[in-house]
Amino acid sequence: MIDRSWLPWLLIVLTLGRHHAVDVAALAFDNVAHARRALFYAAGGVVSASLYGIVWLLTPWRPTHRRIAVALVCAWGILEESQVTICRIGLGLSRPAPTLDPWRGLCDQLSGTPVSTMTLVLPVVIVYVLATKLKGA
Repeated sequence: MIDRSWLPWLLIVLTLGRHHAVDVAALAFDNVAHARRALFYAAGGVVSASLYGIVWLLTPWRPTHRRIAVALVCAWGILEESQVTICRIGLGLSRPAPTLDPWRGLCDQLSGTPVSTMTLVLPVVIVYVLATKLKGA
């Protein structure tokens, strides 16, 4: 059994870090206002990815099908939220976020590929495959 007594402390550190540490970190940049907003946004991705990880950690191992379903959803959530952080940092923290067209995210802007569209299509494919598998079972 995993000792989970550290989880409340992790949540406090994540929350305080997002809401207060970004102000201090932003002072290291030329444009403090833009850096603060960018860091707050990027820290939000870290907090959200961590929450998915905590849910995954707290999920019981049995029944197996439930563990697998939660693992898939949490892994997907961690990936999505990590993209938020990585792409915002990749665009530069001292610059304002660009104005985006509808259905276009920061990772689309950074990579030049339709990452946001792929993240919409893949879950649909997964649901289709699972539904087909369950129907045939």
